[in-house]
Amino acid sequence: MFGDVDARDADAVRAMWEDVKAAERAASGAGRPSAADGVPTSLPALARAQKMLGRAERAGVAVGPDFDVDPGDAQAAAGAEIGAELLAVVARARALGVDAESALRAQVRTVASQVRDAGV
Repeated sequence: MFGDVDARDADAVRAMWEDVKAAERAASGAGRPSAADGVPTSLPALARAQKMLGRAERAGVAVGPDFDVDPGDAQAAAGAEIGAELLAVVARARALGVDAESALRAQVRTVASQVRDAGV
């Protein structure tokens, strides 16, 4: 049971939660013009990407890479490609239930430990 409603699994509970929050926002007039609104720009990039992908999924929006850059600008094109690759990794992490930010922090700690152990 979830409140007065019988919820069979976590997905049903999550769906009910989204419905309740949407009704509260509508009732208070605090609705957002876009599902993308309200994701803090101050979040670390990986965490923000993971949250934004969740918002896009709930809104039914298929997202993909955007390579809208001047093809003559090699650095901008490379940046767009790397950004798309990073977003794909965050999407994979999200699909596996892994927090991308925490996973990267753990790996960076491992690298730092290896550098310290090397005595440099």
